[in-house]
Amino acid sequence: MAFRLHNITKPLLQKGARQHSGAMRCVVKGGTKSMAHIIAINHQGQRLKACIGALLIGTTALFTASTAPASAQSAQRPGPLETYKDWVIGCDNIADCTAASLLAPDGSIAETFATLYIRRDAGPYGAIRMEIRLSDNHAGKADLLVDGVKYTASDISDTLITISDDGRASLLPAMLRGKAMQVQADGKIIGSISLNGLSAALRYMDAQQGRAGTVTALVATGKLVATSVKAAPLPPVVQHLLPEKQKKATSARLWQGERGQALAISGCAAEQTPESEAEITWLSDKEELVLIPCGHGAYNFSYVPLIATGAAGRRNFKPARFDYLPGWSEAGKISSLVNAVWDAQGAILSSYSKGRGIGDCGSTESYVWDGAVFHMIEKREMKECRGAWDWIRLWTAQAKPMEKSSKKSAK
Repeated sequence: MAFRLHNITKPLLQKGARQHSGAMRCVVKGGTKSMAHIIAINHQGQRLKACIGALLIGTTALFTASTAPASAQSAQRPGPLETYKDWVIGCDNIADCTAASLLAPDGSIAETFATLYIRRDAGPYGAIRMEIRLSDNHAGKADLLVDGVKYTASDISDTLITISDDGRASLLPAMLRGKAMQVQADGKIIGSISLNGLSAALRYMDAQQGRAGTVTALVATGKLVATSVKAAPLPPVVQHLLPEKQKKATSARLWQGERGQALAISGCAAEQTPESEAEITWLSDKEELVLIPCGHGAYNFSYVPLIATGAAGRRNFKPARFDYLPGWSEAGKISSLVNAVWDAQGAILSSYSKGRGIGDCGSTESYVWDGAVFHMIEKREMKECRGAWDWIRLWTAQAKPMEKSSKKSAK
C-alpha cells in the first residue's frame, strides 16, 4: 500500500480545516483502495517528521481496514436508483452502472414495445454494452432509427438485439440529440423508445464512474485522458458456511411446542392458516434456517427467517440477522423475506418481491450465512413499474466458502 504526505498550509486550512491551538495535529484520511492519505496539519511551523508516530499508527489502521472482511465494511451501502423522465439508472458498489428506458408514465404496456439497456463497467476502459429487449420474438435484421432516420442495423435473436460497438458509435450521438428511437423489422415498427431523460441519465453515469471531463465520458466529455478515471473497485469478499454434506430437514414440521415458540418470536401467529407450514433446512452442521409463513397477497408471500439450534423437538429459535435488510423489512423490527428461496447447492438465501404481477418492478436480494449474520452478495431493484424487466444491480459481492478451520471458529 502506498501513502502520500500532505502539509496543509494556512490558505488551505482557511478553506475548511479548523484552527486549533497547540502543536502539530496529524489527521489520517482514507483514500482509494490503493492509496491512503496522511494529512499533517502544522499550526506552528514544526517539521513534518513530527507526524511519523501518527503515520505509523494511521497506516496500520488503514491497512487493517482495507483488508478487513466485508462484514467490517459497513460504510458501503447499496446504490440508489435515479429516474430522469423516461429513463432510470443505478450503479452498484463497484461502480458498474445500468441505464434503462421506461414505457408510458401511467404504467400501461403496449401490445408491442422495446426497452433499451445501456450498461457500462467501471474503470478507465470500462466496456459499454447496449441491448434492446423486444416484447415478441423476431428474427433477421432490425433497423435502428432516431426520429425516423436510420443509423445502424443489428441482428435480432428472439427478443434480444445486441448493438455492436460500431453501431453504438454512430447511434448514441443521435440518441442524445433526438426525441425517440424506433426499432424496425420487415418495414414495420416493432418498438419505440423514448429518449427523454437519456442525456441526464448518462451524465449521472459519467459522474458516478468519475468520467466527467474525460475523453471516456458519454455526455460530460472533456480533454482529460482515460487514465485519469478512477480504477474500478473490487467487490467485497464474503466468507460463508457451506455444510460438508447437505442434510434434509430434520422434521417436515415443527413440533407443537417448537411451533408456539417460533410463532411468538416471529410475530406471525395471526397470519397462520391450516395450510401454513414452516420450511426447515440446514445452514451448517449445527444450525437450521426456519422460514415462518407470515401472510401473503396475490403474488408476494412473506416469511420471517429464524435460526434454530438443538435437536428436533427441543429446538431454540432466534431471529436471523442481516447486514442489509431484505424485502419489506423495517429498521428496528424483525427481518422479513418475500417469496423466499433457499439454494442448498450454493447455500444462498434469496428474497424476491414484485411491485406488480407482471414483474417489471420490485427488488431481489441474495445472502450467504457466516455463522452469525446473513451477508448480502447481490441486490437488484427496479422502482419504476414501466416495462423494464431486467432489474438493475445495486450491490455485488464475491461469496467464498470458509475453510474447515474458519468454520470451527465461526461456530
